[in-house]
Amino acid sequence: MFKVNVILSLVIFNSLLTIKALSQGKITSIFSILKNPIDGKEVILRGRIIDQQEGEQDYIFTDGKDKIVIEMKENDFPYDPNKNIEISGIVNLESKHSQELEHDLTPEDIEIRVDNFRVIDIN
Repeated sequence: MFKVNVILSLVIFNSLLTIKALSQGKITSIFSILKNPIDGKEVILRGRIIDQQEGEQDYIFTDGKDKIVIEMKENDFPYDPNKNIEISGIVNLESKHSQELEHDLTPEDIEIRVDNFRVIDIN
C-alpha cells in the first residue's frame, strides 16, 4: 500500500510540475517556427487540433493563423476540434535528404513532437 501511495504521489507531483512549466513558458507562434525552424528547439503552442491524419499519431494543429503537423504519442487522445489546448514539444525537421539545409525546408518537413498537452479555457 505504501508503494502505491508513493507512486501516486509522484505521478501527481509530476503532473503539477508539467502544468506549472506549461503555464510559465513563453508561447511560440507557428509562423515563427515555420519562418525559422530549429531542429530540437523546445516550444509551447496554444490553439486547436483541426484534423487527424488517418491511421497515424499525426494531427494538424492551428494557432488560428497558421497550421503545423504535430505528433502525439497518446493513442487515445480525445481529439476535439472545439477544444483549445496548450502543447509543449520539440521541433522535428522531417527532411528526406540528410544534407538538406534548414532554409530549404517546406512546411511539410516541419513537425512538433508533443511531450505534454493540456486542455485550456480561453475566454
